[in-house]
This record gives sequence, structure tokens and C-alpha cells, in this order.
Amino acid sequence: MQAVRKVMQTASAGDFAALQQLLTRDCVVHVAGSHPIAGEHKGQDAVLDMVRRFREESNETVHAEPQQLFLDGRGHVIGVYRLTADRKGRRHDALGALHCTFVGGRIAGVEVYEQDLDQSDQFWS
Repeated sequence: MQAVRKVMQTASAGDFAALQQLLTRDCVVHVAGSHPIAGEHKGQDAVLDMVRRFREESNETVHAEPQQLFLDGRGHVIGVYRLTADRKGRRHDALGALHCTFVGGRIAGVEVYEQDLDQSDQFWS
């Protein structure tokens, strides 16, 4: 559970060295939607690039704040988070969820879900 909070903190802060340590080499992150950053990001480099792109597109204002975390005791965590960001004169403030899979204490996979997919697509497009 602490690792999920740490991932959100390091990604929001742009601490890529710390973020890399929390991911398996072959991690896969799937971002919901049809905007340019959506889709499947395979491997540490692709995941770190995805985080960079979210930070760049929001002029480094993107911030994920964990709201609730749920564990299964078998290496999976579901998290509800609040995502805020500013981009092109617009403000994004929305809830999302993610499903994380851990292997050896590191994140091996993440599925990202949006409460309002259309709103997210419009903001990031």
C-alpha cells in the first residue's frame, strides 16, 4: 500500500530515479482513453516517458493524491485517487482508480480507470 502512495508522490514530484526503483523492468501501464498519452506503455522507459509527458503537458502541475487503497493480500492493490492538473487555461480535477499488480515488491502492472473518460480525453487532447 505504501508503494502505491510512493509512486503517486514520485510521479507528481518528477522524481524519476525514485519512480524507476518502484517499477519492474518489464512493467506495463495501460492508461484509459483516446487522448495522445492513452494506451499501453511497456517497460520502465516507456512508463517513465508517459509520466514525463503528463508532466510536460500540464506544465508540471499534474498531481495525484491517493484517496482510498484496497489490498487483496496477494500482490494487488486498487486505489482511488484525485488527479488535478492545469493545461491550456483549463483545470482538471477528477477522480480515477487504478489496479496495481506487484511482483517482488515492485509494480509490474497498472490499469488506470477514469470516472469521466470523456472529460479526461478532452482535457489531455
